[in-house]
Amino acid sequence: MKQIVMLSAVLILTIIVSGCAGIGKLFYHEPHEITVWDAKKIHPFSKLSDRHKRLTAQQSQLINKIYGQQINHGGDLIAYYEARKRKGISGEPGNIFLVRASGEFGPLDILVCTTDKHVDEILIKNSLVRNGKPAIPDEFLRQFIGRSLRDSWEVAKDQSDLVTLPSKIRPTADHPMATSEVLGAIRKVLVWAEALQFE
Repeated sequence: MKQIVMLSAVLILTIIVSGCAGIGKLFYHEPHEITVWDAKKIHPFSKLSDRHKRLTAQQSQLINKIYGQQINHGGDLIAYYEARKRKGISGEPGNIFLVRASGEFGPLDILVCTTDKHVDEILIKNSLVRNGKPAIPDEFLRQFIGRSLRDSWEVAKDQSDLVTLPSKIRPTADHPMATSEVLGAIRKVLVWAEALQFE
């Protein structure tokens, strides 16, 4: 009797462990762990639909080619929310992604909404506050609104770079790592939109 109970316990434990592993695989994706509450931070009054695309080998190769380095593999899951405006509510439809970057103050979770392959909205979900102001200032993030892959993604090195066309990215003061990481994360979303033709 004890052996049957022990075998049953082992069998149940095995099922639970393998089930958890399967769930882990199911929910693993890049961008990671986006929720409806994340999407509502950018589109609070829109109708939100959970979407995902599983990358083929060809799609991941195209993404890596456009981006200029390997950022995805075949089989990766791109998860996002499709936002459609409700009747009588103003606002453009878009696709909302969550990407992770790093900065001088640690990891950053960045919500990016794209519309017609342009950046429409950006929000840093866990932005730190320093001396009453966000560590990553809103002025820095606003530079990306309306930007597409056709625009410059170079960081300005001096003042003369800021008056040239196409306009370069003004870095955040004293935060070169955050500048580079946030820029790369936002550009990654636009590469997905370009390669996968999100509508």
